[in-house]
Amino acid sequence: MAACQTTESGSGAPAQEDISAEDIRALTQAMEGLGVTVQVSYFLDLAPAANMGFADEVEGDKKGGWTDQGPAKDLSGFKPGPFSFSDVSFKIVDPAANGGRSIIMLAGGDRQYFPQSATVQAKNGANGKYLYLLHSSGWMPPKGTTIGTMDVLFADGSTQRIEVKAGVDVNDWWNPLDLENGFVAWTKQVRDVSAGLYVSQFEIQGKPIESVTFTSERKAVWAVVAATVSNTKAELPAPHELVTTAGADWRPIAASLSVEPGSALDLSGMLDGPAGKYGFVEAREGHFRFENAPDKRVRFYGTNLCYSANFPTHEEAGRIAADLAATGYNVVRFHHYDDMLTQDSPDSMTPDPQMQDRMEYMIAQCEKRGMYIVIDLFSFRQIRKGEIPEIDEPMRAGFKALPPVLDSAFVNWKTFARNMLTHVNPYTGRSLAEDPALVGICPVNEDPLGTAWHESPAIAKIYDGLFAQWKADNGVDPKGQDEETAAISRFLNGIQLRADRMYEGFLRDELHVRAPLTGTNCLTAISLAETRANYDYVDNHLYWDHPQFPQQSW
Repeated sequence: MAACQTTESGSGAPAQEDISAEDIRALTQAMEGLGVTVQVSYFLDLAPAANMGFADEVEGDKKGGWTDQGPAKDLSGFKPGPFSFSDVSFKIVDPAANGGRSIIMLAGGDRQYFPQSATVQAKNGANGKYLYLLHSSGWMPPKGTTIGTMDVLFADGSTQRIEVKAGVDVNDWWNPLDLENGFVAWTKQVRDVSAGLYVSQFEIQGKPIESVTFTSERKAVWAVVAATVSNTKAELPAPHELVTTAGADWRPIAASLSVEPGSALDLSGMLDGPAGKYGFVEAREGHFRFENAPDKRVRFYGTNLCYSANFPTHEEAGRIAADLAATGYNVVRFHHYDDMLTQDSPDSMTPDPQMQDRMEYMIAQCEKRGMYIVIDLFSFRQIRKGEIPEIDEPMRAGFKALPPVLDSAFVNWKTFARNMLTHVNPYTGRSLAEDPALVGICPVNEDPLGTAWHESPAIAKIYDGLFAQWKADNGVDPKGQDEETAAISRFLNGIQLRADRMYEGFLRDELHVRAPLTGTNCLTAISLAETRANYDYVDNHLYWDHPQFPQQSW
């Protein structure tokens, strides 16, 4: 359907009504003959291609959910029907009249279970020079990365491809900010987090349109909420730049992130080094205690090292460790290290010797100053194509679901864990497996199976088959969504418990690791209490004061 808007200078808001394509052409010609500006908009009907509604009722379900991105996890509260921003109009599909579906949600990041593309047919001779999108995205790549394309098919058989870029045309729907070609058109507030939608303008060839195909590059979740073709260029807000310069109100200050040694802020004297001097740490009676000093309870307070921070040069390592100790930390988590540790190796299980040397030197520098060590044995290591024969594709987060159900994946995990834990650190003289300064291991970081069991179609096929067999073996026949969700929870918890027994058995019985173990270290679902009751300690990741990036992420 098309909407015709006629606007005269100074006439105020435009009138709008649905009329036929023939009437539009006749009216346009008549009005233009009188020197009157005519805005003609064609609403593209997303209803046949829509695959999501505004709300996500089940957190982390991985079967049709949104992005589960913080408290503002969906578009609950957004209203169907007419929607306008500046002088652009859209028509939002009513989910109540379309089987609960109103939005096109395309695959990206670790949400690969959504479709990659969707085609919307144009109707009533849609014709215009501009294509407007009401859209948003989640888990965005760096600014300038193409997250998706729009292929416009014209009635004469020609096509036009338009790239949609992160940080330029669209950005994260969580805490949105205006962009060069993406303007925040709608927001909602949930506690201290806002969610929103962007309006973007794209120039197209001014001739009749047959269809528009939206395709994700699988680098970010892309939500297309509405699309409009118009013959006129909208007066969207002009982007503005804020510049702060030195003057009476603002003065540059030279700041250092390092604590001055011996100053009042230097807390390194509170540490009791070297780490491990009292033997292994044990979890007993709800507290951490040292093996050789059982009356000496200990509380750990620390920070993460991520990505390249795990691999400083030897010169940098001493300075970083000194800064951490001066801050008063007595534990350091080596996190998100596994991909960089193996990226230049022949396979994903073998550490690169140079990178391993840097990491082990950093570990030794921390231990010397009285800081203990915590590590994960899988966080985001890139599994190479061919390493898991049953799923012949590279993967990251999806691997978290595989060790408990595929022998090849468990062998992959064990091989990396053995290489990581049994290599003798030349700077401490012992391996991590025998190092009393290692006070915590998470076998697989953030691995509740509800977040990974449908990570990709190939993984979903394995789990759907296992779930069907589990229901048959246990006489479970869910009636309705609530019973189905409860059954899924019981099924996944059973596999999670089995995975934990497998990880613990290997670490304790084969590698003789004595460090406390944990797992399922994210989400707050009550069902996870069953698995968490078996760990030496519970580690759960709840994000607060998360950084926001007005221009470029990180």
